[in-house]
Amino acid sequence: MEKEKKRKMATYPLRKYRLRGKEFEEVLKKGKGFKVDSLVLKLILKEKEKKFGFLISKKVLKKAVQRNKVKRRLREILRERVEDVREGVRIVFIALKGLEEKEFFELKEIFEKILKKSKILKNESNPSI
Repeated sequence: MEKEKKRKMATYPLRKYRLRGKEFEEVLKKGKGFKVDSLVLKLILKEKEKKFGFLISKKVLKKAVQRNKVKRRLREILRERVEDVREGVRIVFIALKGLEEKEFFELKEIFEKILKKSKILKNESNPSI
């Protein structure tokens, strides 16, 4: 059996990439937005390392269990792709109504589309800012 070439992915928690309070607010206020299906990505370029945050409003999902489930799924998808994201971006993923109904593979497809649309992957020429 042939061994498949595996994609390099983070095998550690994403804690070191977490956005903090003021950074989070800055991205929400000044960031450029991209929307695919029920997922919005807001981003700004900074000179430092890449950082990420997730936002799911109580208006969108009433129960904390549902909000946490969606965040866990999005974090897992990001963990697989974090090494492919260029340095110097700060990103907030915002979940909208309907995202909780998606299957995991559908979430992955939406996530891939939004990463490509925003041009923040390392192999893409220039970010959309």
